[in-house]
Amino acid sequence: MRYGVVIEKANGNYSAYVPDLPGCVATGRTVEEVEREIREAIRFHIDGLCEDGLLVPEPTSICQYVVLDEPVPADIAAETPVKVVFEPEQARHVLDRIAELAAPDEMPPDYAEQHEHYVKGTPPS
Repeated sequence: MRYGVVIEKANGNYSAYVPDLPGCVATGRTVEEVEREIREAIRFHIDGLCEDGLLVPEPTSICQYVVLDEPVPADIAAETPVKVVFEPEQARHVLDRIAELAAPDEMPPDYAEQHEHYVKGTPPS
């Protein structure tokens, strides 16, 4: 199967998600790293769906670049933070497996903090 992936530059790293597989996300320090991580996340996500007896969604997203004829005015082109919300039950098996495999002492500090919040079930500060 061939799934579309969106890679975004974040503060100090890159993140990726798969529109056709809600909850399937990855991060990496470089584009190459996030590409490797999202491939593994897709495999892991599909394995989890199969283990849970759920159907694996067919890829339906289309990835395209759109070229604008006119530039976007600078005053409206600034980055705007986006909040992404995932349904907890939908991604629970993925998050549980991440918590099992994660080794906080080998993570960058910000990842270790997120892992700690997940394991404790507390919201990040």
